[in-house]
Amino acid sequence: MPDLHGSGKSEGKRGHIDSFSQYTDDLKAVLEYTRSQRPKAHFLGGHSLGGLIAARVAIENPPGISGVFLSGASFRLAFDPPAWKTRMSGFLSRVLPSLQLGNELDVADLTRDKKIVERQRNDPYNHGKVTPKMYVEFLKTQQEVINRRNQLKLPLLTMHGGADKLNAVSGSEEFHLVAGSKEKQLIIYEGFYHEIFNEIERERVFSDLIGWMDSIIKSP
Repeated sequence: MPDLHGSGKSEGKRGHIDSFSQYTDDLKAVLEYTRSQRPKAHFLGGHSLGGLIAARVAIENPPGISGVFLSGASFRLAFDPPAWKTRMSGFLSRVLPSLQLGNELDVADLTRDKKIVERQRNDPYNHGKVTPKMYVEFLKTQQEVINRRNQLKLPLLTMHGGADKLNAVSGSEEFHLVAGSKEKQLIIYEGFYHEIFNEIERERVFSDLIGWMDSIIKSP
C-alpha cells in the first residue's frame, strides 16, 4: 500500500501533482516490485482516488495481474464542489497550479466507526488539501477511464458503500456494467459509508474480498 505522491510519507507538495501520470507511474513501479517477488497470485486494488488510479492502470491490462478490485472508486463525486472552484479550476491550474485549497471532505463521512473517525481527525498525514492542477488532472482522468472502461479485460470486483457521501455509488455501478471483463462481480454494501474496509461490519468486506480472490485463483 504505497503512499501517493504528495501524501503520507511520499515526496511532493501536499495534494498536488503536475500530471496524473505521477500517480500511475508510481503504481506501475510498485507492480513491478511486487511482480519481482514472484507471488503465486498478483492482485491490483485501489480505494477512492486509489480506485481511479488502479482503474487507469488496469485498463491497460498489465501482464501478470490475477484480478482487479476497486473500493469506493472516484468515478463520480457524490457531492457538488463549490461552483466557484469548478469554474476557476481551469484558469487557476494555469496561473496558480499548486495553490492549496480544502478538499471539502468531512472525516465523519468516512465511516460509522467513531473510533476510526477520531483517529482520522488526529492523523498528522491527513492533510485535506487539493490543488487546481490536481483537480483538473483528476477530472480529465475520470473521463478517460469512463471512455475506456470497456477495454478492461481482467477479472474485476467492484465494491461500494451504499451510503457513500463522497463518491457516488452510480459511478461504480456504471463502470462495472460497461467494463469488458468476462469475470466480474459487483457488491454494494447497504448502509456502509465511504471506507468500507474501516466500517463497523468490515469483517464481511474482508471475507468477500478474500473469497473472490480464492475463486479467481481456483478458476481454470
